[in-house]
Order: sequence, then structure tokens, then C-alpha cells
Amino acid sequence: MPFDLGKLDKCKIQDVTADVPVPGLKQLFGEDEEPVVKVRGLDAIGLAQVQEDVNTAQNIQDVIKRLASGQANEVAEAVQEVLGRSSDNPKRYLEVLGYVTKGCVEPEISKQQAARIAKIAPNDFYRIGNKVMELSGESRLGEHKGSGKTKKSKGQ
Repeated sequence: MPFDLGKLDKCKIQDVTADVPVPGLKQLFGEDEEPVVKVRGLDAIGLAQVQEDVNTAQNIQDVIKRLASGQANEVAEAVQEVLGRSSDNPKRYLEVLGYVTKGCVEPEISKQQAARIAKIAPNDFYRIGNKVMELSGESRLGEHKGSGKTKKSKGQ
């Protein structure tokens, strides 16, 4: 059976979401609240933005290193503080930082907040990022608008 472009044009695209337990952040939730954050998978544009952000961050890290090696050390430290990153963050960390910030739905989390989560509860940080990446690999294909014909269920 060939690929049905008509169905593609009519299909509904929906976010794939999941709740992720974050036990290391329990103290930041209400007394009766379950420590979970809601995340969603990213589409191709979101994944590309994460990679572009990683490349930009690595370029900024290079600039910071060059500034720090010369007389502009105070400027380099100020840039690092404003950007909330050190000059030697590994690529994987930067990727997960992007997944956490772009994939968290409830609550929405900024880069600075994600960096704090990474310091406070690194396992939760990676658990969130890994779940976003996992969900990003799943189809976002919802129900498509049918031809109008209804199939009978086995019970009919």
C-alpha cells in the first residue's frame, strides 16, 4: 500500500506528553503535591533549536576562554554569570539543558532554573531531559479525519 498523502494532509498532530518524577526536588512542591513535572516531546524544529543552542553555547564558551586568557578576565566572569554557564560545560550537559527548557510544560523552566536543577538534583535533571528526548522520538500523529465511512466494531 503506497504512502497516503491525503491522510497526511488531514491528520491531526498532537503533543506527546508524560509526567516525570523528580524526587530530588520534593521540597520544592507543596506538602500534598506529587513531585512530578510534565514534559512534551519536541518536533524537528525544537530538536534543531537545541542543537543550534548547543553550538552557540560552545562558541560563547570559546569567546569566554579567550577573554579569560587575557586582560579581560573580569569581563569573562561577568559574561559567564549573565549566561549562567561556566566555560567548560560538556556538550551532553548543554543538550540536556536545552531539552529541559524546551520540553518542560508544567512548569515551564528557564535555562537558569534548569542549571540550578542540574546542581541540586542531577539525576532528576537528566531524567527530565532523557524523557523529553524519548518522547521526541515518538510519533505525534493523532487521529486523522476519515473518509466519512465508519468501520463496524467486532461487537456489532
